[in-house]
Amino acid sequence: MNTPSDTIFYQSRRFTVTLSDVRSKNDLYTLESVKHARVRHPYFVIAATAVTGFSGAVAVWWDHLLDAERITFVAFCGLVLFLSSRIARVQLMSVHLSDDTFIYGPSKEIRALKAGIEKALMARSRALPPSPRSLT
Repeated sequence: MNTPSDTIFYQSRRFTVTLSDVRSKNDLYTLESVKHARVRHPYFVIAATAVTGFSGAVAVWWDHLLDAERITFVAFCGLVLFLSSRIARVQLMSVHLSDDTFIYGPSKEIRALKAGIEKALMARSRALPPSPRSLT
Protein backbone atom coordinates (compact mmCIF):
# COMPACT_ATOMS: atom_id res chain seq x y z
CA MET A 1 0.00 0.00 0.00
CA ASN A 2 1.41 3.37 -1.03
CA THR A 3 1.26 6.16 1.49
CA PRO A 4 1.80 9.78 0.42
CA SER A 5 5.34 9.68 1.86
CA ASP A 6 6.13 6.69 -0.38
CA THR A 7 5.30 8.60 -3.56
CA ILE A 8 8.33 8.52 -5.85
CA PHE A 9 8.90 11.72 -7.82
CA TYR A 10 12.10 10.58 -9.52
CA GLN A 11 13.95 7.29 -9.62
CA SER A 12 17.11 6.17 -11.39
CA ARG A 13 19.85 3.67 -10.69
CA ARG A 14 21.64 6.19 -8.45
CA PHE A 15 18.88 8.39 -6.98
CA THR A 16 15.36 8.19 -5.59
CA VAL A 17 13.31 11.25 -4.64
CA THR A 18 10.29 10.83 -2.38
CA LEU A 19 8.13 13.35 -0.54
CA SER A 20 10.43 13.32 2.49
CA ASP A 21 13.94 12.64 1.21
CA VAL A 22 16.49 12.13 -1.57
CA ARG A 23 18.30 8.81 -1.48
CA SER A 24 21.51 7.97 -3.25
CA LYS A 25 23.48 4.74 -3.04
CA ASN A 26 25.52 6.05 -0.11
CA ASP A 27 23.59 8.98 1.40
CA LEU A 28 20.17 10.11 2.55
CA TYR A 29 19.19 13.79 2.34
CA THR A 30 15.98 14.94 4.03
CA LEU A 31 13.86 17.54 2.25
CA GLU A 32 12.51 18.96 5.51
CA SER A 33 14.61 22.13 5.52
CA VAL A 34 15.37 22.41 1.78
CA LYS A 35 14.11 25.59 0.12
CA HIS A 36 15.05 24.82 -3.49
CA ALA A 37 17.60 23.09 -5.70
CA ARG A 38 20.03 24.73 -8.12
CA VAL A 39 22.01 23.10 -10.96
CA ARG A 40 25.51 24.30 -11.85
CA HIS A 41 28.36 23.15 -14.11
CA PRO A 42 31.44 24.00 -12.02
CA TYR A 43 33.93 22.02 -14.10
CA PHE A 44 32.89 23.78 -17.30
CA VAL A 45 33.88 27.15 -15.86
CA ILE A 46 37.28 25.78 -14.82
CA ALA A 47 37.81 24.06 -18.19
CA ALA A 48 36.76 27.16 -20.16
CA THR A 49 39.24 29.27 -18.20
CA ALA A 50 42.04 26.76 -18.78
CA VAL A 51 41.24 26.42 -22.50
CA THR A 52 41.17 30.21 -22.91
CA GLY A 53 44.55 30.60 -21.21
CA PHE A 54 46.06 27.73 -23.16
CA SER A 55 44.66 29.16 -26.41
CA GLY A 56 46.30 32.50 -25.69
CA ALA A 57 49.66 30.80 -25.20
CA VAL A 58 49.24 28.74 -28.38
CA ALA A 59 48.12 31.78 -30.39
CA VAL A 60 51.61 33.24 -30.00
CA TRP A 61 53.13 30.19 -31.69
CA TRP A 62 50.27 29.49 -34.15
CA ASP A 63 52.37 30.32 -37.26
CA HIS A 64 55.05 27.85 -36.21
CA LEU A 65 52.68 24.90 -35.63
CA LEU A 66 52.08 22.18 -38.18
CA ASP A 67 48.54 21.58 -39.42
CA ALA A 68 48.32 18.31 -37.48
CA GLU A 69 49.30 20.13 -34.26
CA ARG A 70 46.68 22.81 -34.89
CA ILE A 71 43.97 20.21 -35.48
CA THR A 72 45.05 18.28 -32.38
CA PHE A 73 44.96 21.43 -30.26
CA VAL A 74 41.49 22.46 -31.44
CA ALA A 75 40.15 18.90 -31.03
CA PHE A 76 41.63 18.61 -27.53
CA CYS A 77 40.10 21.93 -26.44
CA GLY A 78 36.72 20.92 -27.84
CA LEU A 79 36.89 17.55 -26.10
CA VAL A 80 37.79 19.13 -22.75
CA LEU A 81 34.88 21.59 -23.00
CA PHE A 82 32.44 18.87 -24.07
CA LEU A 83 33.40 16.48 -21.27
CA SER A 84 33.34 19.20 -18.63
CA SER A 85 29.85 20.26 -19.72
CA ARG A 86 28.58 16.71 -19.14
CA ILE A 87 29.26 16.86 -15.38
CA ALA A 88 26.89 18.86 -13.20
CA ARG A 89 26.02 19.31 -9.56
CA VAL A 90 22.76 20.04 -7.84
CA GLN A 91 22.91 22.18 -4.73
CA LEU A 92 20.18 21.68 -2.17
CA MET A 93 19.66 25.16 -0.71
CA SER A 94 18.77 24.75 2.94
CA VAL A 95 16.95 27.01 5.36
CA HIS A 96 20.14 26.83 7.41
CA LEU A 97 22.95 28.35 5.34
CA SER A 98 25.59 25.94 6.63
CA ASP A 99 23.58 22.89 5.55
CA ASP A 100 23.97 23.30 1.78
CA THR A 101 24.53 19.94 0.11
CA PHE A 102 26.07 19.20 -3.28
CA ILE A 103 25.30 16.12 -5.36
CA TYR A 104 27.46 15.50 -8.46
CA GLY A 105 26.65 13.40 -11.50
CA PRO A 106 25.99 13.35 -15.24
CA SER A 107 24.25 16.51 -16.45
CA LYS A 108 21.09 14.80 -17.77
CA GLU A 109 20.57 12.83 -14.59
CA ILE A 110 21.23 15.85 -12.35
CA ARG A 111 18.67 17.96 -14.26
CA ALA A 112 16.08 15.19 -13.91
CA LEU A 113 16.96 14.88 -10.21
CA LYS A 114 16.44 18.62 -9.75
CA ALA A 115 13.03 18.41 -11.46
CA GLY A 116 12.07 15.52 -9.14
CA ILE A 117 13.21 17.47 -6.08
CA GLU A 118 11.20 20.52 -7.16
CA LYS A 119 8.09 18.35 -7.69
CA ALA A 120 8.57 16.85 -4.23
CA LEU A 121 8.99 20.30 -2.67
CA MET A 122 5.82 21.56 -4.41
CA ALA A 123 3.84 18.52 -3.26
CA ARG A 124 5.29 18.91 0.22
CA SER A 125 4.28 22.57 0.42
CA ARG A 126 0.73 21.68 -0.65
CA ALA A 127 0.52 18.76 1.79
CA LEU A 128 1.77 20.59 4.88
CA PRO A 129 -0.65 22.73 6.88
CA PRO A 130 0.08 26.48 6.85
CA SER A 131 2.30 27.75 9.62
CA PRO A 132 0.69 29.79 12.43
CA ARG A 133 2.66 32.90 11.35
CA SER A 134 1.12 32.88 7.87
CA LEU A 135 -2.41 32.96 9.31
CA THR A 136 -1.99 36.33 10.99
